[in-house]
Amino acid sequence: MAMRRRKRARERGLSLIDLLTGIAIGALLLGLAVPNFRVIGRPWRMDAGVRQVAAEIGAARMRSISRNQRHRIRFPTTANPTQAQNAYVIERETSPGTFVEERGLQTLPSGMEFGTIATNPVFDTRGMLGATVTIPIVQQGGSSKTVTVNVLGQTTIS
Repeated sequence: MAMRRRKRARERGLSLIDLLTGIAIGALLLGLAVPNFRVIGRPWRMDAGVRQVAAEIGAARMRSISRNQRHRIRFPTTANPTQAQNAYVIERETSPGTFVEERGLQTLPSGMEFGTIATNPVFDTRGMLGATVTIPIVQQGGSSKTVTVNVLGQTTIS
């Protein structure tokens, strides 16, 4: 009978060494998995940034039509190198050739920036552009996508 009691006492729980070993193994596995989470999230950040820009372009086009005013989105271009490479501004025209900021500075998700953009899209009161505009978006690590706006104001992502 005394032997049964000792056996039960030993089977009741874990020793301190068992517990610390389990915690160490769990911490090791977590340490190996965490860097991979950043890699897994990159494509989603890229898609989010590209869709954000496409949505803002569509919103600027709709504002032009509904308010009967020209709107433009000012991206960092070769003509405006002082602007941050991951920021853009939506502006409306108050008088011919004079644009004022309608919304504050908008930025892309971290680790992304605009490529070389030749000209900023300016939507007329019918929501159309003078020429097709391509907006390349580059992510750290080399991947890139392009938002293209045709003369009718329709956007495509490639």
